[in-house]
Amino acid sequence: MRNLVKTRRSAEKGRSFILRVPDIEIRRGQAYALIGASGSGKSTFLALAAMALRPDMEGQFVFRPDDDAVNVIDLWRRRKADWMAGLRRRHIGVILQQGGLISCLSVLENILLPALLVGHDERERALSLAARLGIEGILRRRPGQVSVGQRQRVAIARALINAPDLILADEPTASVDPLTADGIFDLLVELVEETNAALVVASHDWGRVRRSDFVSLYHEIEATRESVVSTLVAA
Repeated sequence: MRNLVKTRRSAEKGRSFILRVPDIEIRRGQAYALIGASGSGKSTFLALAAMALRPDMEGQFVFRPDDDAVNVIDLWRRRKADWMAGLRRRHIGVILQQGGLISCLSVLENILLPALLVGHDERERALSLAARLGIEGILRRRPGQVSVGQRQRVAIARALINAPDLILADEPTASVDPLTADGIFDLLVELVEETNAALVVASHDWGRVRRSDFVSLYHEIEATRESVVSTLVAA
């Protein structure tokens, strides 16, 4: 991603904020910690990376999940929203801060949904992920029947069900206890090693980031956060 700009406007506060992404490359097999204060643009950056938000200034955005490079800017210009949705389904796992589960589906059905959308039967993988996340006992329940922390873990399992090439996690441990948070970070790092995926985690939990295998990249991201993420100014 190079020279991307996204303006977010607040109707309540009557002002705008600008996120600038001068130059960043996310590589497979690496875990990146995206750090910064609340309001510094972490969630906006993740939405751009997921192709769910169109930049205002169209620089360069190349997505390469396999041997073929995809020009995302060209897809935006040609209004190929369905094509980008297909790329997300096949290659990207997004862990939303609020979970975003479908209330009328069971926990297991929520986890399996991304796999079903691409025609895969991943029940065994769903059960394995549920066990690793400690939610195997609630699979028949609806989201409204489980705790906030459990819903967050369901959202994580759902994002990982298709073994995505890119995992984007927005505060994945915000609603869970410290022990569970440790397990979630460990699981995400393990999956990067197992599948050679790229992982970007937005988190305020800097201590846990330092403890995990994000350490070698943490300082790199921290050193460049002023230009990558926190170049957020009042317009």
